[in-house]
Amino acid sequence: MQRSRKSLKKPRARAFQSQNGYCYYCNSSMWQDDINEYALKNAMSLRQARFFKSTGEHLIPFGEGGTSKQENIVAACRLCNERRHRRNANLTSTQYIEYVQRHVARGGWNTHLLARPYVQSQQAR
Repeated sequence: MQRSRKSLKKPRARAFQSQNGYCYYCNSSMWQDDINEYALKNAMSLRQARFFKSTGEHLIPFGEGGTSKQENIVAACRLCNERRHRRNANLTSTQYIEYVQRHVARGGWNTHLLARPYVQSQQAR
């Protein structure tokens, strides 16, 4: 019998708040409700901003037995969430965060989407 998925809206919102609006994987700021405000604040186009929408991410994927309970849900930007699930190799959330952080450190993860002043402020954090 197939398990039904529960909505991630509330767990994602709680994760977004507990993470202060930063992506679990790449540590970029994210938006929940207003893409226009986010794009304006970060000096980026709407096309760029859409990659920083907060999504609910299962640490242990639902398909591998993970639940939709709060302890298994984090907030991740759309870019990190999509890239994690497009990979051929299934990495654990811990392996994936290490993978992303290596690319972030080299400036090769999402910096092409960020406005220059934003990139500099992230490096100063």
